[in-house]
Amino acid sequence: EVVARNYFGNLNFSPYKQSRISPSFSVKAERDPFKRLDVRFVGSAGAKITPYRTEKGNGEMSLFLMTSYEFQNLQVTPEDEEAEEFSHVPRWTMEMRGTQKLNSSVTAHVQSSYEPSWGELANYLLRSQTGMKVLLTERLALSLEYQFNRTNQPPEGVAPDDRLFKTGVIIDF
Repeated sequence: EVVARNYFGNLNFSPYKQSRISPSFSVKAERDPFKRLDVRFVGSAGAKITPYRTEKGNGEMSLFLMTSYEFQNLQVTPEDEEAEEFSHVPRWTMEMRGTQKLNSSVTAHVQSSYEPSWGELANYLLRSQTGMKVLLTERLALSLEYQFNRTNQPPEGVAPDDRLFKTGVIIDF
């Protein structure tokens, strides 16, 4: 039985990595047939604020405050009388990212974002990822991650919450 078939990717760029305050740009793309989401593209621009960074690079916490524009294409069925296939939504994006090296082989990370619509704060996207990377050798690591996503105004027949537990292998070249 197929329980998930989603695709998600993002690209983030902050040109001044070591500064406390830096401009930041982000592009995200998502596809999830189970959520009736053919495609969602989000482009964002704003500021990255880094109030915590350790001297030796063992930990960091950053806050992102951005304005975003979302294009969404939903799978619409004939029963969906009022559903719109395409939507364009300007959003605010507030995101927190943190990493902390717990010991020489284990690193924990968290990333949480809240993206309300400009005109309707009750229309929001919420995404939270918590995980760890465990080094097995110098170039090989195990990845464990729990992800929670919420779309509080999903299409008809789609649950608002989505949970995912991911495991993976990381090969560092």
